[in-house]
Amino acid sequence: MLKNRFYFWLLSALFFGFLFPIDGVEAHSVLETATPEDGEQLEDAIDNVKLTFSTKVEKGSTLLLEKDDGEEIEPTSVEITDNVLEASFEESLESGLYKVHWNIIGADGHPIENQYSFTISMNEAQDVQQEEDQNSEKKDNNSNVDSETTTQNNKNENPEPQNAREQTSNDRDQINIGATGFIVVLFVAGLLLLVWILFNNRKT
Repeated sequence: MLKNRFYFWLLSALFFGFLFPIDGVEAHSVLETATPEDGEQLEDAIDNVKLTFSTKVEKGSTLLLEKDDGEEIEPTSVEITDNVLEASFEESLESGLYKVHWNIIGADGHPIENQYSFTISMNEAQDVQQEEDQNSEKKDNNSNVDSETTTQNNKNENPEPQNAREQTSNDRDQINIGATGFIVVLFVAGLLLLVWILFNNRKT
């Protein structure tokens, strides 16, 4: 009898345990997919890395790349949308081996980090074209900055057109005032002359 009760309560506990799991018990986030994938060999340059995890990724998660010579490349921006982390880089990645060091904060609040690697193997012509494109982009940026600086300097150094317009307007105002004054003087003088003539006619 006691043995039957023991089994009854044990089965009941297991049953309710499955129905109502203990709050706060959550699985750690794991990397599900990556673009590029682990061990992938690319033939074209890329400028971003996208990671998808099994749970939501919290703010503060990030990643960086390490080249085969030890140089580290920080992303210019990191966007986190639900369980997806996407890092973008300022310039397209050149040929070589890259390690992706990711460090995230999972939905359970635990920090998790790991790494994987991929390779970019472009041919020589592609490498040369990529370098030329990057140099051209840098020149364009520098040219735009120089042009804006020159334009601003010209504005600061050559304010004459505005001053000339103001001076011309002032001269016209002075001419108009002078002409009006001259007309008033003539009118008053003519009026006085007319009064003087009428006064003399009455005397005579």
